[in-house]
Amino acid sequence: MDRLSSSLPAFPFMAGALAAALLLTADGIWPVAALALLALAGIFALSNPTRALIFCAVGAVATSVSALILSPAALSLDTRELSIEGTVESPAMGKRGIRAIVIADKADGMARTPFRIRLSVSDHTKPIGEGDRVSIRGVLEPCDRMADIPFMGISSQVNKADRISATMFVKPEQFEITGHSNSLLTRVASLRTAIAERCYSSGLSPEAASLLVGACLGTGDTDMAVKERFRATGLAHLLCVSGFHVGIVAWLLALALWPAKAWSSIGRLRYVIILFGVWLFVAVTGAQPSAIRAATMITAFYLGRLLQRKSSPYNSLALAAGIMIAYNPYNLYSIGFQLSVSAIAGLLVFADRLNMFTINRTIPYRLVSIVTVPLAAMTATAPAVLYWFHRLPLMSVPVNVLATIIFPVFLLGGGISVIFGWQWAVGLTDALCKAILKICDIAISFDDGIMSGIYMNPSTLAILICAIVLCGLALNLPHKSLRYMAGIMAPAAALLLLIPSQSAEAELIAAGNTNGNQLILRHGKCCHVISSKSKMPVDMSDYIKGHAADSLHMLSCDKSLNIGNISVAYAGAQDSSRHETDILLIDGKCKDDISALLATCRPHTVLIGANTSPERCIEIEKACKSREVATRRLFDRSFRAGMSELKALRKTGRD
Repeated sequence: MDRLSSSLPAFPFMAGALAAALLLTADGIWPVAALALLALAGIFALSNPTRALIFCAVGAVATSVSALILSPAALSLDTRELSIEGTVESPAMGKRGIRAIVIADKADGMARTPFRIRLSVSDHTKPIGEGDRVSIRGVLEPCDRMADIPFMGISSQVNKADRISATMFVKPEQFEITGHSNSLLTRVASLRTAIAERCYSSGLSPEAASLLVGACLGTGDTDMAVKERFRATGLAHLLCVSGFHVGIVAWLLALALWPAKAWSSIGRLRYVIILFGVWLFVAVTGAQPSAIRAATMITAFYLGRLLQRKSSPYNSLALAAGIMIAYNPYNLYSIGFQLSVSAIAGLLVFADRLNMFTINRTIPYRLVSIVTVPLAAMTATAPAVLYWFHRLPLMSVPVNVLATIIFPVFLLGGGISVIFGWQWAVGLTDALCKAILKICDIAISFDDGIMSGIYMNPSTLAILICAIVLCGLALNLPHKSLRYMAGIMAPAAALLLLIPSQSAEAELIAAGNTNGNQLILRHGKCCHVISSKSKMPVDMSDYIKGHAADSLHMLSCDKSLNIGNISVAYAGAQDSSRHETDILLIDGKCKDDISALLATCRPHTVLIGANTSPERCIEIEKACKSREVATRRLFDRSFRAGMSELKALRKTGRD
């Protein structure tokens, strides 16, 4: 059997790109995993070391250059209010306002190297579009200060994927649209907007029109209620431009150009037309990672046809993944990239093996594939789905089977409705939209509460991935002994998932932002909270749900918390009695004299609220230093301490 360097020449390229991406962008154990991948690529290079190592080096060098160019700008952040000017990218209307990425190029009127910030405008209803120039006034805040809190790292992953340098939360009066950029990207975005407006004015119902726009253009316009239904039933991939849509475009173009097959030499040029149409569709829809991955795989397939060379689908997948990582190493942290690559890998590894018929028996094979394809995709994407969404929609297989039949007809009917305005097409499209939503509602009623609320720690996630990989090897390895070994190891790995994950019995967490601060003391499944407001300024719902907390008690700021023999207190704006404590959180609105406060409370550790001014921070740190009291700014990083850290703190004794 040939080595992968011979049968899959793109594998060393992908391994080199992936290793460089992990080494340059990841934290913790990922660099070790990167070195393991490099060693793996070297093992497979033994049959043709020169070519394989060249491909590996090309992937690593290209990715390294991209990582240096695309690295998020390092900003010096504090609680000073700044005036920022920039261009809007990826705007989206949420439940409480508008969220968007802003490419900032001016700060306090001074031009500077562009950096990306995630903007949230609360209670804002005036729409903003891609390419709008905006002026915003607020505080730039760190985007990864909650990364070390269990189950709270999702937002950090999203920000890393989008190369965000800071976040900003503003009110409507701090936000103003000042103009519009006229770059090529914004012109393409304007074209998408024009097509979307044409869809909305076509006579389709609002739900059908928003579903059509979201599915065909990837604009995120889909109604929020529709999005929630699709996410709960595993159909979220239909609301963005994914491989499903790119495949439909390629299939329609191939069908239209099928008569050209009669001319053997000239007929092969239809592949060039198909590729041009596919990449034009990808460009118009915003060049989303899932669409680029699918288009790259289709390109590898049709180039093989054009050159009359057989191409391996595994090689096409490795090539697509390697190119996307080399182009943008931060794609590695994107949920779209993870789901699309794992889904295609699942189709290649599991789909045919789960099908009881061979491809030679065309009709039975294709009929059974309607079930085996979504089952294979669900199996392979399970780790990513559980990590990101904390649930696995078991009804996604039958729902995807029905969607595979209905959704292409819905897209075709919607296209006819928009282009020609025929009433029968409008009625058909509206009826199909209602049918899809009805199917989702039925599936949710069956699936409600099953495989939901699952919060996986890194070790559990790694075990699940290993179990799925071993299952794939057991189905595909050429030697029986190896298949049996993998088959035995797969259920053994799966059994490890039944072992309850070990988490801290009790721990203290302090977090904050410019709106306020909070202290959370968790005893098992019971949480006590002291907050500067009636509800927590920082959303900690994932942490609370991840620990299956069954009670949440909000306490006033004049109360104190106790964990073992450790006392924790909150110094807020109100004049309340101060008392001796071990850990003290000083809110930015606290007006007490710091020296007197420290003399009264005698803390070991002072947590400085995230809403504290820079001058006040310096004053607090100076006073604490004179008393040899440790400090932590919650603006930079959240504070987390388990029982072992708190016991060590207690052993130090008071002065």
